[in-house]
Amino acid sequence: MADMKIGMGWLGTIFFLIALIFGLSLFSISLVFNGDSDTLKKSTAYTDQRIIEQKVYVDHRTLELREEYMGIAQRQDTSNRYLILLTCTAKKTMSECKQEQRELDQLQQESQQLHNE
Repeated sequence: MADMKIGMGWLGTIFFLIALIFGLSLFSISLVFNGDSDTLKKSTAYTDQRIIEQKVYVDHRTLELREEYMGIAQRQDTSNRYLILLTCTAKKTMSECKQEQRELDQLQQESQQLHNE
């Protein structure tokens, strides 16, 4: 009988240790997951902030490039007009050249309207 009580004492101690280890494991796992969710929230917020900053930069740069392109196109348009006028006057009369210039201006306006829409 005494042997049985000693055995039951050990058995209870073993079950208690197993339950204690299981409880500590659950507690530490919950701490890890809570820490991971906090880290994930901070990381997501940082990533969202960086995406917004990059989008603003890209939009700003796109506007700069568009303005630069428009400036180049206007300068090219002016030089093309002079070039057309020079080559035209070498071959035709001034009135024919002006008529061609008006037609080109009309075509450019139509293409700009299509481009703006």
